[in-house]
Amino acid sequence: MWARISLKNRIYVLLGAIFLVTFSGAAVMIWYSYNIESVLTKITDENLVAFQSAESLEIALVNQKGFVSYYFLDGNPDWLVQLEKYRRIFSEKLGQARAQAQTMEERKTIARIADEYDHYVREKDKVIEYYKSGQHQFSSELHQDVRNRFFAILQICEDFKRSHTESIMQAKQSALIEQPACGTPPWR
Repeated sequence: MWARISLKNRIYVLLGAIFLVTFSGAAVMIWYSYNIESVLTKITDENLVAFQSAESLEIALVNQKGFVSYYFLDGNPDWLVQLEKYRRIFSEKLGQARAQAQTMEERKTIARIADEYDHYVREKDKVIEYYKSGQHQFSSELHQDVRNRFFAILQICEDFKRSHTESIMQAKQSALIEQPACGTPPWR
């Protein structure tokens, strides 16, 4: 039957087949691109924003470190003014993290950070009062406890950030599993 078709018609049939294959491949690639875009948008919108929130919380906490020690060394009250500034920043970041929390576990972790931070601030304020009143023995002992609480809060923040990193990796893995491999037709 193929032999009965003229050469001109055979060329048209082959060109048509090439066109259909090329067009189908392009359509599949466009479909695949839109799917990948939606996955990346999901990862970015949900997980990356939460990760950045957790990281900014950690940075806001770290920025508070050392001001009381500096105050003890030179007695300059500007150190306490700067400490208060960074406390406000931490509170803002904590509020943002609360607003962005999506799961019950995230809410519990943020509540735990807030609770520990409240204890930390109260104890640190006692240290400052002891330093101001000249009771250096009490202030030094309590200051060490405050440092330990600081590092405990920092660890909770780090764990919170790590959980978001794991969420990003899980979203990436699930996106790779859900997407067909390159060259695999979408109808499979």
